[in-house]
Amino acid sequence: MTNKNTRIWIWLQENELHKAVYNSTDCTLIVYNERDEIILKHTGITSEQLTRLEVLFLTIGAKRMDGHKEPFTYL
Repeated sequence: MTNKNTRIWIWLQENELHKAVYNSTDCTLIVYNERDEIILKHTGITSEQLTRLEVLFLTIGAKRMDGHKEPFTYL
């Protein structure tokens, strides 16, 4: 998880774990459910949209994954 081009957030919603992965190389945001199924994919995210998404994720209680920690640290 040391890819500098990727940002990952996790959160609980209605007792289900969700994960959002943003890849800055192709400006794509993909949201997965706890079964690792894609529930949303959007390409062409601008830096302004990414900033708004980060604020939204923090508002709903999402945790941004640090590239140096394992996922279970946040659960």
